[in-house]
Amino acid sequence: MSRIDEVVPPGAPAGAGASVTATRSVEDGAETLQTPLPALLTIAAEANEPRPPSVKLVMTYKNAIAEALPGYDDSYLDPTPPRPRSA
Repeated sequence: MSRIDEVVPPGAPAGAGASVTATRSVEDGAETLQTPLPALLTIAAEANEPRPPSVKLVMTYKNAIAEALPGYDDSYLDPTPPRPRSA
């Protein structure tokens, strides 16, 4: 699967049943499929080709300082192992 075109939820107007429309890559080009929900879709790696970051934004935020919010609990990041349980 290379692209999901449309997902129609149950109860959508115009009598459309719950379905999904997707496009997949084939040898001759692309093929568009429609199937009722529930359905299992497998997404190919080439479906998400991220854009390179904009130079303007990189230059704007290169020296930005990230600060944690006052009530933020980051104790789950502590690398110390848990204490053994007593029997």
